[in-house]
Amino acid sequence: MEDDLLDLATISSTGIACFIIALIFDFYIIPALMCGVAFGAAQAALISIVYPR
Repeated sequence: MEDDLLDLATISSTGIACFIIALIFDFYIIPALMCGVAFGAAQAALISIVYPR
C-alpha cells in the first residue's frame, strides 16, 4: 500500500510541476500536464526498478 501511495505521489507531483511550468511560460497546458503525468509514471517505474521494494 505504501509503495502505491509513493508512486501516486511521484506521478502527481511531476504532473503538477509541469502544469506550473506551463502556466509560467505560457505553454499549452493540457499537453504539458499529460507529459508530466507520463514522465512521472516513467519515473515511478524506474524508481521501482532501481530500488526494488
